[in-house]
Order: sequence, then C-alpha cells, then structure tokens
Amino acid sequence: MKRSMSFFLLSLLLLTGCQPTPEVDAVKQKDTNLLIEAVKEAEQEQNEPAPVPVKELMPERFQCDFLTEVRQVHVTADVPIRVLTEGTFPLVRVQRRTFTNEERLTVYRRLFDSDTVYKYEYRPTKEAVVKEIEWLLQEPTAEEKKEFLEDPEESEETWAAYLQSRKDRIEELRQKYLSLPDDGSPLPFEPWDGALFTIRNGESPGMVVGVEYPTPMKMPSYGTLLEGRPVDYSREKEDGNGTYSVFSFDKRLDKPNVERIAPEDYGKAHAGATITARQAAEAAMTPLAGLGDFAVADILWSHDADDVAVAAGKIGKQAYLVRLTPVFHGASMPYCGMDAMDIPEGGGYTPSWDYEHVIAAVDGDGRILGMAWLGPLQETEVVSGTTTLLPFEEIMDIFARQVNRVFSYEEDIDGSLTVDDVQLGLFRIREKGDMESGLLVPVWFITGAYRYASNPEEVHLYDDLSPIAVINAIDGNIIDVRNGY
Repeated sequence: MKRSMSFFLLSLLLLTGCQPTPEVDAVKQKDTNLLIEAVKEAEQEQNEPAPVPVKELMPERFQCDFLTEVRQVHVTADVPIRVLTEGTFPLVRVQRRTFTNEERLTVYRRLFDSDTVYKYEYRPTKEAVVKEIEWLLQEPTAEEKKEFLEDPEESEETWAAYLQSRKDRIEELRQKYLSLPDDGSPLPFEPWDGALFTIRNGESPGMVVGVEYPTPMKMPSYGTLLEGRPVDYSREKEDGNGTYSVFSFDKRLDKPNVERIAPEDYGKAHAGATITARQAAEAAMTPLAGLGDFAVADILWSHDADDVAVAAGKIGKQAYLVRLTPVFHGASMPYCGMDAMDIPEGGGYTPSWDYEHVIAAVDGDGRILGMAWLGPLQETEVVSGTTTLLPFEEIMDIFARQVNRVFSYEEDIDGSLTVDDVQLGLFRIREKGDMESGLLVPVWFITGAYRYASNPEEVHLYDDLSPIAVINAIDGNIIDVRNGY
C-alpha cells in the first residue's frame, strides 16, 4: 500500500522530532483537523484499486520480550492481535445521540416481554396514608423547634413556613385518602408513554422506571432512564429480595472467580450453564434489533457477589457478562469502561461522556438479568472510507517508549509487565472542551497486568478502565481515555 510523502513526513515528525523523555507526558491536546487533512490527502494519493484488508498487513500475534531503559521493567507479550474489521478502518465524525420515546419503549417492551410498560411510583394504601397523617398531627416539641432554629439559615419565619407545609401536606393526604380503594389496595400504576420525567424545576430530565407488571408494594424488575442513557435494566431476583444489576457483574477482572472466555470457546456452554457464550451474546443483542449495529467485544463468566465488606468473597449468581460495542462501516470498537471527562479550569461541574458500549448479564439459561447501554453515538460524516495506518514496527517502537514513560518511577524498578490483550479497532477522540462531538479513529488498545518486584503478589491491572496504551494507529499519538484525546 503506497503512502503519500506528505503523510509520511507528518508521521515522521510526530514519531521522531517530538519524542519525549520518559518524564514527559506524551498525552497532549491534538488537532483533529490536522489529522483529517493528512488522512484525506493520503486517500487521494492511493494508487491501488482496492485497499488491502488490515488483517493482511498485520502479524497474527503481538510479541515482545524486553527490559525498559529507565527502570528495567521486564515487558512480555505473546497474544493474538484482534483486528476489529474484516476490511479497512474508516475515519468518521460522530456526536452524542439521544433516543426517541418510541425507541425507549421498544427496548423496554422487549426486555420486559410486555406490550405495556408502567411508571413505577410510590402508591400508598389507605393504611399508609393514615399513619403519615397521624405523624403530622403530632405537634413539634419545643426541643425540635430549638434544634431547627440552631441552624443559622433558619428563622421564626421559616419555622412558621415549615408548620404551614405540614398542614398543607395533611390536606393533600386527606384528599388522597378519599381517592383510594376501600379494600386497602393502592392505586394501580399508570402506563408509560416513553416520555422522560422531569424533576421539580421542570427542566432537568429525571428518572423513568418501567415495570413489567403493576405490583405496587414491592420493587419488581425495573429500568432506569436518564438523558443519553436509554437502558439501565435490572431483573427481580428469584427470592424477591432485591434485583440483579448488570453493574454488579461488571467488575474488574481481579474479582475472584471471574474469567474471560476465549472467542474460540464461544460455541461451548460454560460449566453451570445450559447455553453457550455465543447464545448469550445473541440474547443480549435481541432487545437492540433494528436500533444499532453491534459486535461482541468480550464475554466473561462472572457473578454478582460483593467484593467488599461482609459479603466479600461470597459467590452470588453466576452469569455470562456480554460486552458489546458499536460497528461503523464494518469496523467495531474496543470495550472501554472509562468515561471521558472535561475538567474546567478553576473547578466546577465536570461533564463526562461514556465510550459507547452495551453490557448485559445473561444467566446460564438465557435470561437477561441486567443490561445497560451507555454513550450512544450518531454518525454525522464519513471523512474517509479508508485510513492509512502506521507500519506495525513503528507501533512497537511507540509502545516501547510509552512503557518507559508509564513505568518511570523508582518503585517500578525491576517490575514485570505482561500484556494480556491487544485490539486494533475504532476509538472516539474529541477536542478539548467539546463533549458533544468527536472523531472515530483506528487505535491500538493494549491492556495487561503489572507486578512490583518488591511485592510480586500485588498485581495492578491495566484493563478497559486504564489500558497500558491507546495508540492512534494513523499518527502514533497516545490517547488518554480519561481526557478523551
């Protein structure tokens, strides 16, 4: 594949003329416009009638065995290179995406297996209303008033307002009491039309909970909906004691008895399951049919046991944890559990933006126990259908320099770093200050585990939350997943 001279010079400047010392942070603000111009120029100068698939340009395995120059960290790797496309990688502009009410309803109807979805709200019985009225009718004591006025922001006026609010609440409850059925049952839930709730100021989107059947006095399976987050679903546990949450299954891999299933084993049923990992992935994709194109990033065999406090180490419900990422023009993305943050100068509110992914906990019989869909994207422009990637040898040089930077502290002396996964796929980058639009670029997403020489039993994971390196495969820049660029 012929590379344009201008693009080669650009890459050479980025790789050699700006080589930082190990003490210098390689992650800095990049100009995506410069990247776009270089990609377009390289595309125009392509002489080949059809681009060569990326898999044909890369070795099958990522292999290395060396000591870093700075702290003599032993770096080893011998893992397959997962190329997340059968063809080439595009360069695509994207922006945050929100969902229509109909799309939201479609997802929840499928998850609940019901044509009707209800709003979950507290529905008191007559007995509960009477108890609250009785409590409000009790006059506050002098001690309670004294404690109230000890707050410097309170006064006799605010105390009088508080007493009036109690009277208003009594009248509100009296009217509610008259509307409730005499048989002691609460009012039924109202069907949900898919619209977002709003909180008291009437402006900020609130939380929507859909239930699969109107059971007023307990929390059944439910789903949470926030702006930009269309799915957060939890199924009721068999014993009725709480609900499963996908986030309790999606812990870091250092949680005991959690394993990543090798892709070549997706066709097998894990011990304790009646379905295969591939069938679990199909179950996870079913509620998303027609709403997006997704690929399997990883499948784990995990559990929902706590890893802290009294339940630490206790194995809970076992399930497949399926991780899906979106596909753009035949190319998919590595799974990244971190979200990008834009920290304003001087402090204040810090906006964040999840990297799009879907996670689903599917039990051994194929039931979805929990599911979440984060950071949905919308494609706005295909900047280039085919990008020219740096040669693999240059990527290895960049990786070695990055390892020298990351493990440059005194406590890193004689440590060992083992690479456990290498993916070449699309990844979202953004401009500083922009949390609404981004650019999908091909990257090398490299994870692994680090052991300190002083304490070999202690393992620090560089996983999907904090990879060893995310290398822009076009220009060689290092991407910080926390910054998003």
